[in-house]
Amino acid sequence: MTLIWALAFLSDLAIFAGPRGLVPGSPAAGLAEACLIAAAASLTVGYRSRRSAGVAFGCLAWFHHIDPWALNAGDALLRDILFLLALSPAGAAWSVDAARGERRIGATRSPLVPRWGTRLIQVQVSVMYLAAVAQKLVGAPWREGTAVSYPLRIPAMIRWQLPHSLTGSPVVVHVATWGVLVTELAIGVLVWNRRARPWVLAAGVALHLAIELTLRAGFFSWIVLVSYLAFIPPEHAERLFRTGETVSRRLLLSCRAPLARSPRSPRMR
Repeated sequence: MTLIWALAFLSDLAIFAGPRGLVPGSPAAGLAEACLIAAAASLTVGYRSRRSAGVAFGCLAWFHHIDPWALNAGDALLRDILFLLALSPAGAAWSVDAARGERRIGATRSPLVPRWGTRLIQVQVSVMYLAAVAQKLVGAPWREGTAVSYPLRIPAMIRWQLPHSLTGSPVVVHVATWGVLVTELAIGVLVWNRRARPWVLAAGVALHLAIELTLRAGFFSWIVLVSYLAFIPPEHAERLFRTGETVSRRLLLSCRAPLARSPRSPRMR
């Protein structure tokens, strides 16, 4: 997500930090953008993971400092997660760093690492939802049940126009507004309950996919959905990776088999 964000931001760099941008005369903007792309690409493959995350965090923090108008809440969440990755053993498994370590020590299994880095990301997600609910309840539109209708009537923010029978219905708008508040509060609190966690995260997925479908909110929804990966139990994640590894090996062998067969070799009957 950091790499995709950096590449998307490249086209708007001159608008936000160019000579005639919102922050005119930022000669370091191009260098910071190049460093961000390089660090994000390195972090994606897991090469020097902690350093790459630290550099990416520094670049995002710099952009946020010189031009806060360029970033939104989702970008701030991405920056915070990068900070936590820079402090945690992010490249301990399934990365170039891990492959290099296996060659040095001959290890074949994923190492056991402390979970505090993942736990901090979980806390960040929970606090994010609780803080969002607290801030929204301060505003009268949310308490009155009309807040959802406003962005759905701003042409510049609409990605897919909903029927007017929905956006103009007081009942639908009221239910949708309070539905957002209840969902975010449920995720912030019940995500710590193992039985309730799959259900509230599924509700969160539905909420953010609905936001992505109807509104232009940048990368907010996708960054939040990526942060949900921190709640996958380690044993389930290990099983998924092992299954993917097995499937990829079988596909690779099936592709190589026809090439390895010699035209002169006898056929099996």
